[in-house]
Amino acid sequence: MAVSYEFNTHTLLNRWREVMQVEPWLFNQITGAGAPLNEREVWIQYERQIVAEGLIDAFDELAEAAGYYFTPVWVVGEKVSLGRGGPWQFQQLRTRWGYVQEFGVRTTAVIDAAATVTYSAVTGLLDSAGAALEDTATITATGATGIDPDEIQVFFQTADLSDDSAVAADPRYRIDGLKISVSGDTVTITGHKALFVDPSVVWDVPWDTASASNNLEKNAGDTETAADFVTAVDVYRVYTDGTKALMIEDPIFYQGTSLDSDRTTTAVARLLDSRNGIFEARVEEGTVTPAVPETVYVNYRAGFPSSAGVMDYPHARAVIRLANARIGTHPSRSLGPFDQPSNNLFHDDNRPPSDENPVVTRDVDNPFGVKAGELAAWRFVKRKKRVWGMAVG
Repeated sequence: MAVSYEFNTHTLLNRWREVMQVEPWLFNQITGAGAPLNEREVWIQYERQIVAEGLIDAFDELAEAAGYYFTPVWVVGEKVSLGRGGPWQFQQLRTRWGYVQEFGVRTTAVIDAAATVTYSAVTGLLDSAGAALEDTATITATGATGIDPDEIQVFFQTADLSDDSAVAADPRYRIDGLKISVSGDTVTITGHKALFVDPSVVWDVPWDTASASNNLEKNAGDTETAADFVTAVDVYRVYTDGTKALMIEDPIFYQGTSLDSDRTTTAVARLLDSRNGIFEARVEEGTVTPAVPETVYVNYRAGFPSSAGVMDYPHARAVIRLANARIGTHPSRSLGPFDQPSNNLFHDDNRPPSDENPVVTRDVDNPFGVKAGELAAWRFVKRKKRVWGMAVG
């Protein structure tokens, strides 16, 4: 699956391809039997990165405007100040981001490192010899007893990446767009073969160095070349560890032996209002209560609910439309017939104000701009944004 080497795109890059009607083989830099015939239309990593940057910029802009992330993300070490004048344990505190799902930190547990990827023919496409084309990937792993399928994620192995900063279960290298089911101890995962292109073999080589046209031809993998696809992936459980939810800071702890450092105490949270992120803090049972606590550092996962880590369509469409307007021109350097649907959608999102795209009174406070995609994103977020209430101190 197409990825960004710089950003965790929150599964938006693959979602962009779907919404913008870009053919999956071509977007993942693959041509050959079963794929569209025009090899020049494959996307290279540089072009996919343009889309990724636009999506992340739009995702962050919309979160700021709405007061919540459009899909759940983990927030680490957010500082919340305690008030004065009453028992701190009963103060109602508020997180920066709305739709709090749970308190804690992102945690991973391996289900199967180096799980074998098996390719098979499912959709009826034919290869160059007229036989059934392998177009579907299947992964079967054990060790999934009691695990919610929504917590199971698949990642490229670090051995298939040229990125030295990559670690196991790196969210940048998650493979999404998969069907995941659990039966007893076994998890079965299926997806389009194009999602499993080997990054170091195909995506890291943007231009065809063997070409006679001064290296201006895009490099492409082939649907039938086994070496162009990974043979194994990492399967992990990705979940929230609630034992690391809060830390309460007490700068003048009454049992302290040093005045040179603050005293922090592990704490837990009681969520009162998920949408507005209102909660109370308590020290853990058996822990000495701080004397004069001033600050709570909170770790939590917050954002509009998603299914299997995939953003719902209305929120994804708003991000994509704003991203298209920010990018401005179609990212693909060699547009062809199979890029026309996405080019048309790009054109629509970049339309300036006109009779068909009027700026109306309700748009006067729009901070995004007046292109059609910017106006559409603002109108969506204006309906959905979180209205800040007052937390009771």
